[in-house]
Amino acid sequence: MATSLFPEWMQSILLLIFIGLAIALALQQTKELKRLQMPTKKKVYTVVRCGEKETRREYKEGDYVGKKVECQEGEGLITKIYAIYPKTEKNEKPMKT
Repeated sequence: MATSLFPEWMQSILLLIFIGLAIALALQQTKELKRLQMPTKKKVYTVVRCGEKETRREYKEGDYVGKKVECQEGEGLITKIYAIYPKTEKNEKPMKT
């Protein structure tokens, strides 16, 4: 008969606690991976200055600050490019891509 550090009933309880913690950690890890793999639905906009007027339009491939573009009043200039991220949980920062 082998002697054990803990009685048999306590070993069962410790085993159940260990299994419960392992399951909880696996679920937490799965939730975090799902959150990181979700694509951010950000919108990217370009601000174009035409004369005294600034207009906002959706970003087009090849836009950069300082680029001259055509607008209604003739030639305009891209002054800003920015992104709007969806609201996230209070303490969470949006993912940067």
